[in-house]
Amino acid sequence: MSAVPSYENSCIAPTPTSSEIWLVGVSPLNNGRLDAYIVDLTNIDTPSVRFIATRIERQKWSAQAQKACFPFGNSGNDPNSPVLVQQFGPDSWSTNVYPNGTVAEGVFFSDNTFTSPKLFSQSASVDGISWFSAFMGSRVNSTGSSWTGVRLSADQSVLRGLRE
Repeated sequence: MSAVPSYENSCIAPTPTSSEIWLVGVSPLNNGRLDAYIVDLTNIDTPSVRFIATRIERQKWSAQAQKACFPFGNSGNDPNSPVLVQQFGPDSWSTNVYPNGTVAEGVFFSDNTFTSPKLFSQSASVDGISWFSAFMGSRVNSTGSSWTGVRLSADQSVLRGLRE
């Protein structure tokens, strides 16, 4: 049994197993290194930790940036269902982390800066796509609003996104 790692700007999300959660973070000692774990909370007094994956992308992942994790809600009890990791601020990167240890390359919408996990909400999921409502640091030209809709895919190792 190993200790549960600690990160300043980590995120957690449920897994398809009711007693486990995802834990994803970037250590300030290894900026650019995204680490993912599954924490088993069957015994809450002595949780066990299973390392899942690391993805090193020095220009993308920041220990100082806030993060949020979201399960893909339409995947039911699929043990291969990924968790979406969204980073906020000037470097608003996204990735999928899969239980098999695969981490997709980080992607972002070049004209969007998502400002806060408090203003980024999962709305719905259908057919491997999750929909989010998000507040950006800039306005959408077509609407004049800083609010936008985003859809992200869980069914491929590379995120696909479409800003609405």
